[in-house]
Amino acid sequence: LSAESKDKQRIEAAKQEMRRCRSVPKINRLTEDAVAPTTSIFQRLYNKEMEKQARHHTTILIMKKKEDEMFSTLFQPRISNKGHRSKGIAGSATTSDKYSFKTLQRMDEIRKEKIMKEMETMMDAPDINPKSSTLALKQREREGMAGYSH
Repeated sequence: LSAESKDKQRIEAAKQEMRRCRSVPKINRLTEDAVAPTTSIFQRLYNKEMEKQARHHTTILIMKKKEDEMFSTLFQPRISNKGHRSKGIAGSATTSDKYSFKTLQRMDEIRKEKIMKEMETMMDAPDINPKSSTLALKQREREGMAGYSH
């Protein structure tokens, strides 16, 4: 008798649960608006792409900021008070301001003369003195090429 009553209770509980279950979800006005958007698919896709680009741009800015922070901590030069007071001249004056045109021409001429002197000392063939010529002849005789020249 108790087994039958337990089965009946179990079946009754299952029926009540089935009554609460619905095949179609209950939709109120708020969820209905969310399900059926008023904008076109093209507009939604465009907005989604714009959001994606904005996230990408923000990610790049964050990465650049982190990179700048990292590089700024790598090297910090210690500059003396004299160095802080000095005026840099590296980018302030151009070469034509520092040297006159004639000075630059003269430096170019000196450079060309130096190159010409170096070219005069160069030869197409090696410089062979009598001793090295004798050594080369003996080497050719050992190799069996005594009758051949350079």
